[in-house]
Amino acid sequence: MIKELIGKNCMVMAHRGANAYAPQNTMPAFQKAFDMGFTSFETDIHCTKDDVLVVCHDYKINRVSDGIGKIADYSLDFLRTFDFGSYFNDSFRNLKIATLDDLLNLVSSETASGIMNIEVKHPQNGDRTIVEKLIDSVKEHGLYERLLISSFDAGLLLHAKKYAPDCRTGLLYPGPPDTQNSIKNFLIPPFNLAKNIGAYSLHPVHNLITGDFVRRAHGFGFKICAWTVNKRKDLERCISSGVDAVITDNPELARDTINRLNLQKYI
Repeated sequence: MIKELIGKNCMVMAHRGANAYAPQNTMPAFQKAFDMGFTSFETDIHCTKDDVLVVCHDYKINRVSDGIGKIADYSLDFLRTFDFGSYFNDSFRNLKIATLDDLLNLVSSETASGIMNIEVKHPQNGDRTIVEKLIDSVKEHGLYERLLISSFDAGLLLHAKKYAPDCRTGLLYPGPPDTQNSIKNFLIPPFNLAKNIGAYSLHPVHNLITGDFVRRAHGFGFKICAWTVNKRKDLERCISSGVDAVITDNPELARDTINRLNLQKYI
């Protein structure tokens, strides 16, 4: 059993799968990440009109398919009439949107353990039961101990904790790009908010990471997962500061950076 999702060594979470090699948040992207040895990942879910959880980052499908419109306005069958692959590369033409069950079945088939960091967006219709559906689905697949629910929406995370008190949650911040908001969070991190909602971890944007910040966060009992860390200099800063995990589009570079820094300790 995984007692601690994030441990002493920095964990690498493949952002939306191995999205440099396959369309983000698709089954080929996750399979590629697993094949490369990255069994921990970050992904996103939304709920369709007919209450099926699907894997996609945006509320709309415009950016990653040949369709337009909101996921919440379409049934799964209708969503699967769209092509979610050819925008990335013609070799992925006619790739269909993945359901959460599709992804969980793939995870279940892998022998190695890893963390499923599943982000839930603020529900535009105000229905927070999406986290209940997520928790139930993960439990049905026997993967609950690997689940970490993250969100910018503190109320959503609180709802998850009320539904399943032992559920691990991570507070993402700051919200949409905003210089003033970023400065505020740098000066006054949301430690109290995270504590009040029972969060397991804090997930700050990587440019907020300093050694002092990580020490303070650990002092409050939080794990730190930085996003989205893609450049070597930023990876070195975050890892050297003691973060517990990094979410990255470049997991190979992150693994190499961790190995280099660990080696330097003994030279």
